[in-house]
Parts: sequence; structure tokens; C-alpha cells
Amino acid sequence: MKTFILSLSLSILFAIPSSFALNVETPLEQKAEKIEIKHKEIPKEVRMDITDKYHGAEILMAYKEVIDGEIVGYQVEVKKGPKKWVVLYDKNGNPKNTVQPE
Repeated sequence: MKTFILSLSLSILFAIPSSFALNVETPLEQKAEKIEIKHKEIPKEVRMDITDKYHGAEILMAYKEVIDGEIVGYQVEVKKGPKKWVVLYDKNGNPKNTVQPE
């Protein structure tokens, strides 16, 4: 009888926290919508960063990333010679330190 009560109490003890862990709802991350923008619409900080880090590079395309009508970042496609990059920035024009070669 003691082993039954002990095993029952242990199973209840471990079942309660796991049920809470299973019920936690995590919001789904929304994917940002990419909207093409003109070169002059790129924030000054982004243009200055590209000029500093990619001397002589040409901006091919620029996009703003929007979620629910709010700008969350920028993507800029840059080309210098045969090399192309996609450079990512946050909504304030600060680099996200991720450069994705094309």
C-alpha cells in the first residue's frame, strides 16, 4: 500500500509541472513582408554604413521589412565587381552583423 501511495504521489508530482509546460502558448513569429523601396528612401545610417564598409559598391535593390504596418528592418542588395551581398539592418539603420552572400 505504501508503494502504491508513493508511486501515485510521485506521478502526480511530475505530471503537474509537465502539464503547465505543455499549456504554455508561444506566439508564432510573424514573417516580415519585404517591400521594395527607392534608394533615396534608405535611412542615412544605412547608406553611410554601405559607403564605409563596401567602398565603391553599387546598391542594386533595397527593401523595408514590415510587420503589421511597422518597419522592423531593411535589406539592401549590394554589388561590387562580381560579388553580391544582402546586408541586413534593424529599423534604426544599425547593421545586424549578418551579411548574406548571394
